[in-house]
Amino acid sequence: MARAKVGTMETYRSQNSPSYSPPGVLFAFLGFLVFAFFIVYKWTDKVEVRELPGVGRLGLDAKVLGPRTVWSDVQIASRMATGAANPALGETLFKKWCIACHGEKGAGNGVLAAALNPPPRDFTKGRFRFRDTPQGSLPSDNDLFRTISAGMLPSRMPTFGFLSVEERWALVDEVKKLSEFFDDEEKKVFNYFKENPADPELVLSDVNITIDDDAVARGKKLYLEKGECWKCHGKEGLGNGPSASTLKAEEGFPIRAPNIRRGPAMLKSVASAKDVYRVLKVGISGTPMPSWENGVSSSEMRDLAAFTESLWKFEERGAIDRVQHGSVQLTGPQSIVELGQRLFLTNCAGCHGKAGRGDGVATDIMRVKPASLASGIFKYKSTPEGCFPDPADFKRTLRNGVGGSSMPAWNLHSESELDSLVAFLQSLSASRAPAGQVITIPPVPKEIVGTPESAERGKTVFTNTCVICHGKEGYGDGEFAVITRDYRGELIRPRNLREEALKYGSDPSSIFRTISYGFEGTPMPGFAAAFDEAQRWDLVSFVLSLRQETSLATGVK
Repeated sequence: MARAKVGTMETYRSQNSPSYSPPGVLFAFLGFLVFAFFIVYKWTDKVEVRELPGVGRLGLDAKVLGPRTVWSDVQIASRMATGAANPALGETLFKKWCIACHGEKGAGNGVLAAALNPPPRDFTKGRFRFRDTPQGSLPSDNDLFRTISAGMLPSRMPTFGFLSVEERWALVDEVKKLSEFFDDEEKKVFNYFKENPADPELVLSDVNITIDDDAVARGKKLYLEKGECWKCHGKEGLGNGPSASTLKAEEGFPIRAPNIRRGPAMLKSVASAKDVYRVLKVGISGTPMPSWENGVSSSEMRDLAAFTESLWKFEERGAIDRVQHGSVQLTGPQSIVELGQRLFLTNCAGCHGKAGRGDGVATDIMRVKPASLASGIFKYKSTPEGCFPDPADFKRTLRNGVGGSSMPAWNLHSESELDSLVAFLQSLSASRAPAGQVITIPPVPKEIVGTPESAERGKTVFTNTCVICHGKEGYGDGEFAVITRDYRGELIRPRNLREEALKYGSDPSSIFRTISYGFEGTPMPGFAAAFDEAQRWDLVSFVLSLRQETSLATGVK
């Protein structure tokens, strides 16, 4: 075959190269440089880092910091638009989405129930927490629709707002159908909703609450004196009052007083002072939280609501002694904290925001949103849920980063720089969580962990409990994987146990800690109350076997 004749350079390009457009390439390159310069410029302390509207007042308001639908804001859709109720549809949906927690008959005894705190609702008792109806009344249909639509974050009750209006009303009817009891005298089954129809909902639209210094001062006086709210919620609202450790739900299990200072994203059905007023007026059935309708006047309830909302505000850091509330011991004097602040603004504010509220300039391009460091809610720690991390927990996260996320390892910094960063991080939320004792993890039973027998036992536990999120093969593709959300309402995928980095660590002790105590603010519960220690070590063996199996198949160590 004759060799082709070589022509001009233009001929060569047209025959042997893709279409050539130097101006387009040049403009793209210049655009990239401008974008990169903008990101770097915003990352430094030369420019005020963007913060979302409203964050200064309600720093933990999920309506601001995430896509969460708040219970009180759910729009009630008319049943007329959905046609007649479909009993078979409600039963089908309940079996798909609800039995893992609430059990087949709605008795709150699903396979995940023992790991959840608080436990799932037992519908057969006819007791429901969140209502717009008076104390002692069952919830209205609208109340049940709100709960199904919004979920009960930060508990593990997810939002089902993705279901159609017809499907959510069908679930309302199914929940009511399951609320049955057996009468010993009559020797027959009755239904709570049929025997005791819900009272009319309270009208709260005309309740106006003024939040000013005078109202807050009056509310604080009521909180500390007449109402004695501090005995459960603590004098500073941390949920650590003298009666807190004795509180129990009607069903008999321990129940915690909410940490008010963590704000509305941690208060389930509350997003504003008006919601606080509602809770004060109707109480929360089945819990130690009573209705105050006969104890304080309507104006006093408004003042209490104003004071409660004032606790949600972020304090200006200022002098360190102004933000300490006795809950957290800072690691150094103010000068060290100020050094930590400078390091934070240079290295961390681009993601976490200048005030540490998880709202930095880079958040818009991140799939998993940065943590709000000012909230007092941290996943990776060795202290119990609801407590502040130990300083060593902060240093571990800073030193190692968080595998499988955008949080890098800051191991180029000196030990003194890390100490100052820890001191500053503590100062950001020192008033929002009590300190907690470090949980001791037992030594790894090396004669058991990693053996085929242990892994096989762990597989049985995993199959019975964990597959709903992590999937049958551990790829993070369980049925609930599409609906799991964190406390802010942000979608959060279950971990692919085979291939992805395990965020707290992939050594046996770290996996054991994660299985035992979960991650606060996420759908991952702790199983220390559900499984004994031997079962948890068997689960560790099974997770390790999944990762080893994948490594052998791919040749990756």
